[in-house]
Amino acid sequence: MRAAAAVLAALCLAQLLVSSVHAYPRFKSELPAIPVVAGQPWPGVGHVAREGGGKRNAFGKDFDEAGYRWTPELCRMDSDGDGFTNGQELGDPDCTWVKGQPQRTAAAVSHPGLATSVPAAAQPAAASAQPAAASANPATATASGK
Repeated sequence: MRAAAAVLAALCLAQLLVSSVHAYPRFKSELPAIPVVAGQPWPGVGHVAREGGGKRNAFGKDFDEAGYRWTPELCRMDSDGDGFTNGQELGDPDCTWVKGQPQRTAAAVSHPGLATSVPAAAQPAAASAQPAAASANPATATASGK
């Protein structure tokens, strides 16, 4: 009997630990997209941990203050201070998405709670484009003897 109680207690503890590290599925439907960071989805968008649970990031705190809903005010905020609104980062730059509409594609989104994650369109152009521009400059071409 004592062994059965210990097993039951261990199973309950394991379930508690597992459930506390996953993002709440109902929150996923409240946002226009789930961000992708380094090619991997970040379902715990409001948390520091990728899978959710634990400490919240700035977006998670703002999402809480918005009543866990995507609002025009939350959309226009820049929770992580990277210069892009939450809407730009989650594929809703005009703040027109409403719950029930299809979510945006992962390729078009970044993380509104992680300042190092910015929309792909805003990332610097490839370095390979710079040499072509430099060789088109007559002053550079003359200086290099070409």
